[in-house]
Formats: sequence, C-alpha cells, structure tokens
Amino acid sequence: MSNQQLLQKLTEVLPRRKFLQTAAIGATASGLAACVLPPITPAVKQGISATKPATKPGDVMLEPIYIAPHTTPEIPLFPGITVEIKLTHTQTADRFSSVEVAVAPKTMGPAPHLHHALDEIMLVLEGEASVLVGDEVTVIKTGGWHLRPHGIVHTFWNASDNPLRFIDMYPNQNFEEFFPELSALIGGLMSKGVSPASAEFLQAMQALDVKWGMTVYYDQRQPLVEKYGLM
Repeated sequence: MSNQQLLQKLTEVLPRRKFLQTAAIGATASGLAACVLPPITPAVKQGISATKPATKPGDVMLEPIYIAPHTTPEIPLFPGITVEIKLTHTQTADRFSSVEVAVAPKTMGPAPHLHHALDEIMLVLEGEASVLVGDEVTVIKTGGWHLRPHGIVHTFWNASDNPLRFIDMYPNQNFEEFFPELSALIGGLMSKGVSPASAEFLQAMQALDVKWGMTVYYDQRQPLVEKYGLM
C-alpha cells in the first residue's frame, strides 16, 4: 500500500481533528528517530545540583558551619563595647564575614567614619541602635535591618537605658580581622600609658584606619557624646 493510499484510509477511519494530531505526532517521532541525541549527563556532577544554581568556575563549595551560643570570645574595643567574631571570611570562601557587637546603655560608638570599599549590613538583636548616616539619625529597633553602603560617613551609639546587641555583616570582605587588631592596638597603647588624647595615640589609630580602607573623623565624636548625653 502506498503512502497516499495509507493516508486516505486513515482519513476515512479517524475524524479530521484526530487525524491531524496523529499525523503531527508521527512526523515528530520520525524526526526524533532520525536525530542522533547526545548522551544525557546527570545534573549532579562536580558540585552541580539539579535543584540549586551551579557554582561559577573556580568557586569553592562551602561546608555547613554551626556556631554554638556563647562559644566565641568577647573582644574589648572602646569602653562599653565588645565584639564577637561569628563567621570569618576564610569560613565562607571570602563571600562575607560577620560579627556580633554589644554596646552598653548610653554608650557612644566609634567616631564618624567612612569605608572606601566596605558595605555593612546591621541586624539588631536586642535593644535599639541609633545610626548616624550623614546628618540623619535613624533608630533601628529590635529585629530591624540597616544597610550602610561604602563611601558614606556614619557611626552608631546606644542612647537607651538598655543593652544593645546587633549583628554586622560584611560582604566580600575580611573586615572581621580589623577588630582584634584594633583591640590589640588600643590595649597596647593604654598599657604603655599613652593617652587617647595624645598625638601618638591618634597617629597609631590613623595608620590602622589607612590599612583597613577607612577615613575617620575623630574630632566629630565628642560633640555627639555631649549632644546625646553619652559616655
């Protein structure tokens, strides 16, 4: 039986719509049979998952990390302020680092400063953080988030009568290493009897600022202490 005779026979048996569907399916199947398909490669291979985005070439696959409560040491900074390093840049393949900051009631933070490359993300865990960005003060309540992009002058303090705790996160930076250096520098200078008001103290602090890509306006800190009744 020729192809034409076969088609004629089908049109007699099938309604027109079903015939068209059958013809289309047959043509598709014939075309697929004529193709040489490449072998199917499983999605889960070399770190690639079928349910998660593939990593870029050269990326490191991260391992799960659990940081138990009260297991990270406190690093003293200024009077009334301590820092605990929670995640280091080495643990996250330089993707980000994170610290927890505790600030006593009525305590001023660092002098107004800016970071030339560092962005900061704050999450307040307890209390309220007063954050100065430029000339504007924003009160970040418990559970609130705050982004401080690089290149903007800012600082923070605790104006309340209750303790303040917050998480700071630093994308693509090893800024968590700054705090042990700062603590060691202040402790070393103080142990030598160097006054925080002296030129020697200021020069040492400014050298550390330059190392970590910061510009700090030390003369602006005391006016804020007096204006908001801080220590």
